[in-house]
Amino acid sequence: MRNLWVFDMVRLSIKKYIATLFSVVLIFAVPLFFISLNVTWAFETESVYMYSVDHYEVVENTGLERKALTSSMGEMVTFFKGAIDISEVFVEVNGELQPLFSDSEQLHFDDVREILDMMRVGLWISGLLVVCSIITFLYCVILNYRLPVDIILRCFKIASLTVTTVFALLGIVSLMGGFDYLFYWFHILSFSNDLWMGTESSRMVQLFPSEFFMFVSIIIALATCFQMGALFLVCRSVVKIINIGERRVYL
Repeated sequence: MRNLWVFDMVRLSIKKYIATLFSVVLIFAVPLFFISLNVTWAFETESVYMYSVDHYEVVENTGLERKALTSSMGEMVTFFKGAIDISEVFVEVNGELQPLFSDSEQLHFDDVREILDMMRVGLWISGLLVVCSIITFLYCVILNYRLPVDIILRCFKIASLTVTTVFALLGIVSLMGGFDYLFYWFHILSFSNDLWMGTESSRMVQLFPSEFFMFVSIIIALATCFQMGALFLVCRSVVKIINIGERRVYL
């Protein structure tokens, strides 16, 4: 009898440990998925690059025609998708083609693409976890398994509130003039060199000023918060709509 009691305690402890581990992994996987998704979208969307061209006096600062910049921005998208090398991104100047970026700038963009490739890996892994959690959630809702439903909903809620709070704080700091400080430390922590520190005369800085990065960062943050909030609200609505039995989910 005592052995049976010990076995039950061990089994419950293992279940509790697995539930805790699952919750921690899911809380990190959800924001990783949506952030990676939105960052990848930004790098692979030509209109994002053209926003900088049209709103930050890029034509005037670079001395390049908008038509030439439009073509090169399309090549930038192709580069970040991994189809060409950055040295193959050209711009037409006085009827002649020349590399859009200098050698040091090209090395920096290679570093950026490596980080983007790692984010794509994180996107697929986290996406698989999120999809599996949603399938599990729907399965448990249908079969009236309250505990897994509560755990998954709580994870979605915690992830959404935490990321929204962090992004809100970073947004406030940025709008109060601290974006350049955050931008600096992001590069210090992300890159092992100083190739990203261009001058005002470098095309990299002329094409993509810090104001552009702040705008894109805000869009990515807003999209991520909206998507995560929508995921939680939709899942909670599913529980209320189906309303199987007398189960109620407390959050």
